[in-house]
Amino acid sequence: MEEVYRPYECYIGFRIDLKTIELLQLEIDLDTITRAIAKKAGTRQIKVNIEQIKISGSDYIKVLAVPGKLNSDVYYQMQLLKRQLPKVVVKVRFCIDR
Repeated sequence: MEEVYRPYECYIGFRIDLKTIELLQLEIDLDTITRAIAKKAGTRQIKVNIEQIKISGSDYIKVLAVPGKLNSDVYYQMQLLKRQLPKVVVKVRFCIDR
């Protein structure tokens, strides 16, 4: 996970290891991950819309920080995103067969 600050955009970017996902037979893809982020990361502290999540390349996801009324809001949004994103559960399997 990396923080990127540019004059025209600020985002949290992370690379997804698709080979490991395939080996573990998790049946998820980048669209599943982006929908989970939009649904679960929208907590009381910060809201994440699907428009803020961009897929870049075949395995990279950007979650954009939207500026608020003050420019300093972007920094705090980035810190909240950095704390919230690792807590997102993408998919849950209740039934496990052995």
